[in-house]
Amino acid sequence: MQGGVGQWNPKDGRESAGELRNRIEAAMQSGGDLEPEKFDGLALDVFRLQFRFNPVYRRWCLAVGWTDDRAVALDRASGIPHLPVEAFKWGDVRTAGVEEPGVPPLVFRTSGTTG
Repeated sequence: MQGGVGQWNPKDGRESAGELRNRIEAAMQSGGDLEPEKFDGLALDVFRLQFRFNPVYRRWCLAVGWTDDRAVALDRASGIPHLPVEAFKWGDVRTAGVEEPGVPPLVFRTSGTTG
């Protein structure tokens, strides 16, 4: 799943999430200093996983004109659609079906969403 830019299309959420989690952790351990192409590849793979398995994010993307084909074809992280803050009022913004047994979930928090 090294996912060339615009190449990765997750089929199985759990397997894909586990591999992606390992890549994110490796990037963090390296100090997060990634070459632009590697950063784009990682960011695009995270986007595609979220697009496929995060119901709130997927609904938002579909509402603003995204399709599965468009998500797979995207080749720059700068083109990833941003979820509006209001979305956190629409329901739990979480990725479903990718939980790994015995592995705590990764949770992203910002000052704007944690109160």
